[in-house]
Amino acid sequence: DTSVQLCIDIYGVHDFVKEDRDKSDKNRAKMMQFLCENIVMQVSLKNDENLFRDASPTSVVKRMIQARVDGEEDTGAQNIPPTLLIHGDKDSLASLVETRDYYAVLQKLRKTVKSSTKDVLAEVPGGHHGFGYIKTPRSIATAGAIASFMHHHFGSVMTESRL
Repeated sequence: DTSVQLCIDIYGVHDFVKEDRDKSDKNRAKMMQFLCENIVMQVSLKNDENLFRDASPTSVVKRMIQARVDGEEDTGAQNIPPTLLIHGDKDSLASLVETRDYYAVLQKLRKTVKSSTKDVLAEVPGGHHGFGYIKTPRSIATAGAIASFMHHHFGSVMTESRL
């Protein structure tokens, strides 16, 4: 089985579309647009906005919700795995506001499809972008939270088929 069974998202970017992006920090917004266009998507937003929208997790989930509202039964929504979102409250690159927005949209989808899947948003006090790369009490606690989330969903024995 090659289906995604669990998602662990650490200081992720959830909106690649300019109008959905958190604009509270103009420098961050400019940097994210530069990174999205030049590193991630390798095309200008102006030249292919639909590509950015299709790659944006928030946009994808919003479309799934709208499809259900429009009466479509199989939107793929049941295939979104349990998700652990981890984001530092001092992240100067990826927006915590966008992570909160994505979590809210994901919860709305779960409610729309009457899913019992539980997602978790963990905001890390004092966490900057990349806080988990160096062994610190914060990164150790984060690793423990990830292990607990995995244990909750996979049980005490992690077999190779689950990895």
